[in-house]
Amino acid sequence: MGDNLSSVQKTRKRVALVFALASIPILLVAQPFWLYGTVAHEAIEYLGVALLALCVLGRTWCTLYIGGRKKGEVVDVGPYSLCRNPLYVFSTLGLLGIGLTTGSLLIGLGMALACFVLFDVVARREEAVLMDRFGATYRSYQDRTPRWIPNLSSWRDEAERVFSPRLVLISFRDSSLFLLFYPLLEVVEYAHLHDLLPSLLLLF
Repeated sequence: MGDNLSSVQKTRKRVALVFALASIPILLVAQPFWLYGTVAHEAIEYLGVALLALCVLGRTWCTLYIGGRKKGEVVDVGPYSLCRNPLYVFSTLGLLGIGLTTGSLLIGLGMALACFVLFDVVARREEAVLMDRFGATYRSYQDRTPRWIPNLSSWRDEAERVFSPRLVLISFRDSSLFLLFYPLLEVVEYAHLHDLLPSLLLLF
């Protein structure tokens, strides 16, 4: 069982890496419709930065609850009481943020959609493994908790929660890598402004 879940998660990471690498050429040659420095461009860009910060904080928050427990119990409190895959929800918001920091709504929505499709496939495979492992307990969790869209009225928590500081710090470190895209994309923006990179695509 543990090997099955680990295999699914490893596949997810490999596919995500391939997707990220495939996105690089588009980001290098695409220029946003809204010109650099305009109010619209800057507003979209700062929204992207805000989503990146939300991604980092949200993923770290999820780890406070799920870190080290996913294979041993059904976690149904905190963010996991709102939806079954909050970690993937925050990651999708992070990809949306990365795309928006280019100043292009289309790139942001495209990256978020591709990320969501990937995570939806992975989440369904994970659910099959968790159903085999936890049976009726996981079925009950499925019945009362949506897969993706958070249900705020279903919030529940515990008075105390034991967590692993090491895993939380690892999650924060790994999640913070999302933030590295912002300065990198600023370099790309600078290169376009000074004609160091070709602008082959004009994207809204």
